[in-house]
Amino acid sequence: MPVPTEDWSANRLTVDCQGQFTLCYTIKAGDVDSPSPTDCIVGRSCTSAYYAAPNVEQELPALGPWLSSDTACARQFAASGGYGEMTVVGVTLDCQQIGAMDSPYVFNRRPYCPLCCADDSCTDGFDCSACSTGGSGGF
Repeated sequence: MPVPTEDWSANRLTVDCQGQFTLCYTIKAGDVDSPSPTDCIVGRSCTSAYYAAPNVEQELPALGPWLSSDTACARQFAASGGYGEMTVVGVTLDCQQIGAMDSPYVFNRRPYCPLCCADDSCTDGFDCSACSTGGSGGF
């Protein structure tokens, strides 16, 4: 299988406090309306940087490419869809710590359709109109 080689997301922050930030985008197989800690992870990409100057837009390193190594999870995602989860570990507007590396703060989730929606072959009545086709969002 070819390995992805290109970055897929630029990241910018403008916040009131200086500090270390880690942004992650995680694709999971599961129900976006009822996420569970046991939902398997298809893939994850993270970027970290030190935010040096409050109230100044700063570029963070881009989210890099990733390749799933969990074949069973990828098959589950292809068959039943899942969701993308945007998380952050850093500081809040009033300079308080938010999230932790083992428990990041989730600030957005985006639904993804199963692959049958791509060619309109779903036979179980799945509503494909409610799912995303990309990872866009307020990241």
